[in-house]
Amino acid sequence: MSDETLQAEIENQIECEIAAGLEADRAKRRAELFYAARRKIEAAHYDRINAKAPIEGPYSGLTREQHEERLREMRRRAAADNAAMDETNSRAPEGSLLHQRSRASLAPGSEGFRFKRPGS
Repeated sequence: MSDETLQAEIENQIECEIAAGLEADRAKRRAELFYAARRKIEAAHYDRINAKAPIEGPYSGLTREQHEERLREMRRRAAADNAAMDETNSRAPEGSLLHQRSRASLAPGSEGFRFKRPGS
């Protein structure tokens, strides 16, 4: 084998190894890019699944104005309920001593009632 043919064979072998290495690198890079794209798609899918629904927001799916209107309405109704309960609680329960006393004061002569002292 001559020196030139040996050099040509070595160069040919180097070219084949470089081409094989390049093809292996391309295949490896292709697989990495494929898996990265797949992870990105899966992450987007799970982000969509795990995203909070609008009802979980601070205004429970309402706009700020609607939320404030709802709070105003709740306060108005609570005040009306409290006023009704205060009015009901201000009356003496029927059958109680206070209720009997208030009824007795309506009858004539009950205001001047006094206990007699013994010996008088």
